[in-house]
Amino acid sequence: MSSKVSATQSGTPFDLQFRFKPRSRLFGLIIGIDKYQSNGIRNLQGCKADAQSMVDLLSRKFHIRSSHFLCLANERATRSAIITGFQHHLLENNNIERGDAILIFYAGHGSQATAPPQWFSDEGKVETICPHDERTLDCNGKEIFGIPDRTINGLLRKLCSFKGDNITIIIDSCHSGGNTRLLGVARQANDASPLPDALDKNIWAWGLPPTAESDVPMGFPDMTISSHVLLAACRHDEVALENTSMGSMVRGAFTRSLVDLLDREKDLTQMSYSALIENLPSLENQHPQCSGKNRGRGLFGGVANRPRLFKLSNHRGTYSTEAGSIQGVVPGTPFAIHALSNVASLNSEIGILEADCVSAHSCTLRWRSGEKFAIPPGARALMLHWRPDANILKVFVNPPDNDVRSIEHVYSVVDYSESPDLTIHFTPGGAPRLERLDPIMSKYARFLDISP
Repeated sequence: MSSKVSATQSGTPFDLQFRFKPRSRLFGLIIGIDKYQSNGIRNLQGCKADAQSMVDLLSRKFHIRSSHFLCLANERATRSAIITGFQHHLLENNNIERGDAILIFYAGHGSQATAPPQWFSDEGKVETICPHDERTLDCNGKEIFGIPDRTINGLLRKLCSFKGDNITIIIDSCHSGGNTRLLGVARQANDASPLPDALDKNIWAWGLPPTAESDVPMGFPDMTISSHVLLAACRHDEVALENTSMGSMVRGAFTRSLVDLLDREKDLTQMSYSALIENLPSLENQHPQCSGKNRGRGLFGGVANRPRLFKLSNHRGTYSTEAGSIQGVVPGTPFAIHALSNVASLNSEIGILEADCVSAHSCTLRWRSGEKFAIPPGARALMLHWRPDANILKVFVNPPDNDVRSIEHVYSVVDYSESPDLTIHFTPGGAPRLERLDPIMSKYARFLDISP
């Protein structure tokens, strides 16, 4: 079956070819912006092509109906059109049933803007995506701002409430605030105007009690958020790059590698979001991220039961991987090594490496005695077994003569030299103070005082 969807039928600025019989319950909002109206924002080259490649993939791989997608590119991807499209095509769409898969894809500039003092923010900044008409004036002479993270999170919170949490966000842009997508052109724009306090308040304050309005979660990546899973092109302090592939065609490095992997995989129903990101080939100067409480789910609501694979890194002949004691790794834990081309089937084991030096989030690997073998670039490591007791919380008590005892399978009282996860300090008055030593958790709340 072949059907052509014209711009007038679908509201999309590019024609979409749907060549297969539609059958999947997946809906989406696809945005790609190369051209910006303001002279203060540099134009890009590969964002519209990225959006089209995502549509092509969903047509070819998932057999999605054309009516299930709203596609906005360049001049049609204004601030008003993006927010209105989200509300009308997703929130108010009666064809979307609770639990249906929803995909939101954005390729374009990202930025940072100065947050109002009343907003909870990181060093006074919030992350934004840049619509086509940002930094221009509307018909009333008022400035058009970027779309901040709290607005997007408010839309997603409401969408989750109405349609369920089977929501995937893919963002191929960066938000570190420079202005260099590099051809590398980086997909980021600087010098965004400070945001007014009441911007989009009707959106981001939805469902929140008045006392919580200042504490809206900041930023796009959030490991604890349950409304959606986010796949981002890079870390918050990196840039999302455009580069040339297939002759002269410019594409986003992240989207190209993501689409290529999804297209190559024969069975996506068992792959989780986190495994998808881990199985991407290494990108130069950017590290794609997967965040959200449901990142272990199968793609678009599938059941993920594929074993987790970890990328291998080689530094001067020493191999390491991002699996540590948090994942149950201890010295001697065996990892089966697989070539990247065999990730889908796991039917070709190259050899076995063992964990050597183990930290909370990573470990170095060693060969078993007399078993050296060649490891190709891009190889992955599969943990063959794990130690559940490695996940027991290690607690150091200061002073040590307080009556705090270990509880089996829950926590263990250890000496400070054993790298504890948590320290309990007792004041002279007997009040305990907790100190988190985990490098990730401590940056959010390092100390907690408990009243006696």
